[in-house]
Amino acid sequence: MLISNKLHCFPLFHLFLGTLNFNCMKRIYFLGLLWMSITFMACEKIVTDVEVPIIESQVVVFSFLSPEDKWIKVEVTKSKPVFTRTVNVGAVKNASVTIANDGGQSATIPFVDSMNAYVLPTLLFPIEPGRVYTVEVMVDGKKVSGSCIIPVDKIGLGELRYKKLGDSSNGYGGPYFKYAYQWMDPAGTQNYYRLAIEQQYTYISNLDTVLVKKDVCSSIWTDQNKQGNYFTGVCDDYNYSSDETTVKAYLLNTDIHYYEYHIRRLNYFGENPFSEPFKQYNSVNGGLGVVGAFRRTERTLVVQ
Repeated sequence: MLISNKLHCFPLFHLFLGTLNFNCMKRIYFLGLLWMSITFMACEKIVTDVEVPIIESQVVVFSFLSPEDKWIKVEVTKSKPVFTRTVNVGAVKNASVTIANDGGQSATIPFVDSMNAYVLPTLLFPIEPGRVYTVEVMVDGKKVSGSCIIPVDKIGLGELRYKKLGDSSNGYGGPYFKYAYQWMDPAGTQNYYRLAIEQQYTYISNLDTVLVKKDVCSSIWTDQNKQGNYFTGVCDDYNYSSDETTVKAYLLNTDIHYYEYHIRRLNYFGENPFSEPFKQYNSVNGGLGVVGAFRRTERTLVVQ
């Protein structure tokens, strides 16, 4: 019986020790968490005064000059810093804007309310191929300026064709067209190109004739590693009018400033929340913006 009692006591004794050890472990674990909480609380510091960097608004100037345009147009605004409560940044109307060429001739460009920009007819100050032009803007004592060289060559489309692929089946109405284009790059000079094709058609609304211009495609190229070769491509779209439609193709031979700015704009996905920010092109001194140049040719097709 004594042996039997001892044999039964051993399991009870071990159970007691296990319970004791478990309680001790819980106490140690609790004390450890308490110590860690106190330690991390001691490391926390509530920051109430943060030095926000002061970023001043800058003058922004955009102007693209061409002998084929009827107007010299200069847009002047101000940048919107990140830490600002400014909701809308409109045109700066109190600037002094001038344009000068490399021959010493200059002119003042007035602000035109209807165009919300500084505008001067090219009849009063011609834009000539191969010359250097400088646009200078003075705003509140600050000077911003940019220069460009007008490209010499006008490069035309050697070919512009269309093919009707069939009628629309997606509910838009009208036929489906494919447009093919081609031009030859002159060898020996660095060239930058922009091609744009648009549809133009009219419709009647409340007894008024409405002209619609719809972009079909727009692309930018450089002739790096392709000098002296043909540039070719195709684009397609629906013709939303059942009537006769005019198709216009514009080919621009641009300078590097026009090219660098617009290729970034074409690749900018501002509405995409997953797009990464990138630095925009800037060619002006003392502010932000671009002063660039281009030559333009165009061809017209009538499709039915």
